[in-house]
Amino acid sequence: MGNPATVSMTLESPPLVCYGHPKDSTGALMNGLLHLGIHSQSLRVGSFKMALQAEVLTRRPVATHCSNCTARTEDIHTWTIISEPVILAHGIHSYPFSYLVPGSLPATNSNSLGRIRYLLKAVAHSAQGDEIRFIREIQISRAILPGPERHSVRIFPPTNLSAHVNLPHIVHPDGDFQLGIRLDGVMSPEKETRWKLKKMSWRIDESSKVISPSCPHHHSKLCGDGQGILHEGVCTVGSGELKDGWKADYNSGRIEMEIMVGIPAHMNAACDVESPCGIKVSHNLVVEMIVAEEHCPKRTSNRLVTQTGAARILRMQFLLHVSARAGLGISWDEEQPPLYDNIPPGPPKYQFFIGDATEPRESPPVYEGISI
Repeated sequence: MGNPATVSMTLESPPLVCYGHPKDSTGALMNGLLHLGIHSQSLRVGSFKMALQAEVLTRRPVATHCSNCTARTEDIHTWTIISEPVILAHGIHSYPFSYLVPGSLPATNSNSLGRIRYLLKAVAHSAQGDEIRFIREIQISRAILPGPERHSVRIFPPTNLSAHVNLPHIVHPDGDFQLGIRLDGVMSPEKETRWKLKKMSWRIDESSKVISPSCPHHHSKLCGDGQGILHEGVCTVGSGELKDGWKADYNSGRIEMEIMVGIPAHMNAACDVESPCGIKVSHNLVVEMIVAEEHCPKRTSNRLVTQTGAARILRMQFLLHVSARAGLGISWDEEQPPLYDNIPPGPPKYQFFIGDATEPRESPPVYEGISI
């Protein structure tokens, strides 16, 4: 015999996006309807509750086959919809719910070492002892609003080379962005030498850290209670290289380039997160340029340029702020409430006669081209 009732849910709120950093974010509003469908003529329901839970999973647990070491669950908020026994008739019974998701919560994240996800779990108990369960995963994102472009300068002693790099403030895990590089100090007139760019390559590394705690049954594998094992991992989520395509101006002594770099969507890169539960994800952009030294005597043509045999690898590393897209970019507390000051005038009023009243009201409107 099947369950005498079923539970379903309708989320009415927009996608849950927390804008800004965790310490500054005001959170996101979640609201919806929880439906309890009764299949029989009537059903005596003893209790009906729902909870918002955070599940933290580590892919390298202390004990491989222990579910308590692998995943931890914590209740964030609970709703008591039915606390006393009540008889419900046949049909669907809807119960509204709402909650302000705190802005300090870490966003939903899945990386090579761990996972953070949020679940809505509803449980209804009937007087006959039946248990009706419902589970739905919800996505909580964090979006950092774009800011001014970042400008960095790198110097490469003992040469006179210096690199000026322009980066965007925020990078998205499923899009490209423009990287601008200007290399100065290419010419050395006193030595009659110059640096020629041979190759440029870039890659984006995703660094993950997770602390794997133990359950009470496996404390003996660690030094003591409350401690865990730190795991670290690095994977490349985007890369590319160029052997031409830049602009070299040896008269002014500089090399300029603008290239498109990014994280492909199929790499399933995670956004930046730093959670108190022990999961941290960050991203770095690594740029490498190979330059070779050439001897170019003055008052000679370019055909007399010779290689000196000296070469260098110029390596730069930049921290990337990877965040979800902001969408409309408006937090719930910044939305403009509706204003009624500028309501246009209503439709024209017609002349009415009530009983024997002869006082004229407003005359009917006159429409051009229409005979009344």
